[in-house]
Amino acid sequence: MSDGTNGNEALNRAVEVYNGQSANTYHLRSPQEIAAFFTGLDLVEPGVVSTASWRPDPDREEPTADVSVCGVAVKS
Repeated sequence: MSDGTNGNEALNRAVEVYNGQSANTYHLRSPQEIAAFFTGLDLVEPGVVSTASWRPDPDREEPTADVSVCGVAVKS
């Protein structure tokens, strides 16, 4: 799962404008709210982290804007 986070003011404003013009709205969540979706599951390392940091490509520079988190889990 990956989703946008509400910790970036520019993204918050962009989503606010989008929601004001769209019949289908989008709602950003905090990283903690996204992590809660994994409750009761076994997270795959490195857990719920910035999307760019989950399995980074060592040959690419990571983006500086932290606008999304992701994680993978299994049900055991």
